[in-house]
Amino acid sequence: MINDPGAEYDKTASPDFPYPSEVWAQWNASMLAYGTQLTEQQRALFAPCADHLNNAIDYMERGYRETINQPDDSGAQADATKLKTDAQAEFNQCDAAYALAQSEVVNASGNQPQQGGAGAVAQANGAISGTAAADDTNGATPAGGANGGGAETPTSDTNGSNGAPIDGSVEEAALPGSIDWTPALDPLFQYLSRKWQKVTTDPKNSGWAPNAEGNSLTLKLQPNQQPEMVSSSGARKSSLEDIMQNGDIPKTQFPSGTRLSYVTVTPKFQEGLQHQPGRTRTRLKYYERGGIFKSYPVAQ
Repeated sequence: MINDPGAEYDKTASPDFPYPSEVWAQWNASMLAYGTQLTEQQRALFAPCADHLNNAIDYMERGYRETINQPDDSGAQADATKLKTDAQAEFNQCDAAYALAQSEVVNASGNQPQQGGAGAVAQANGAISGTAAADDTNGATPAGGANGGGAETPTSDTNGSNGAPIDGSVEEAALPGSIDWTPALDPLFQYLSRKWQKVTTDPKNSGWAPNAEGNSLTLKLQPNQQPEMVSSSGARKSSLEDIMQNGDIPKTQFPSGTRLSYVTVTPKFQEGLQHQPGRTRTRLKYYERGGIFKSYPVAQ
């Protein structure tokens, strides 16, 4: 929302930012239903964070309306810029809540698989994200293989180059026996998203030109270890390499039932691209089947 508010704007809808409004309604419904089950620590961090995020969304919505409705009004444009700065400050107030949520996702992923599909793609202005969608893809693959045979347990060497995912499909991912990789990958993707967002919104980088080619990291992931950077590419790869030097990068907790010893993923990052009507953005979802790491694209 902060990086690309236009992606959520629909002037024909009421409200004109329907998705943020829907998310806020879901939060209120969840708090009404489950708020009493929060721990003291969760309540102390999540509730204030929700208020900060609501403020950030409000600032970005107002600023975007000024940007598109008063393009020649210097005062309005200055106010829109200030609103974006204020929104980023509100967003940053959620660092502690995010860290707690991230740790709980990681802890949960070490015990049992969770529903959903994971993905990472370049977002406009540089955000990268994972996504979760309910499905029933969490059955473990039998030890003898997908067909019940006695073949040797495959590792990532049976996947694409250097453990990269090979082409899969949403239909196969939904079959019993496919293993969802959301809990394993989301903490890393979300971490990278936040770090990249801070890079792209840093005032010293405000002169970066739009870059449709983007930048990428190729990361080797092993159980209970921080990712190993295999390579980087793009005009801003040095910024990505700096991010990878941080000591707080999440370790990868492989999903229950996996037969893979390692995998590689290549998240991509863009900067300076505004949402364009009619332009479809996609992201990847990842799963494992028969000891093979796979992915398939979905429209964002």
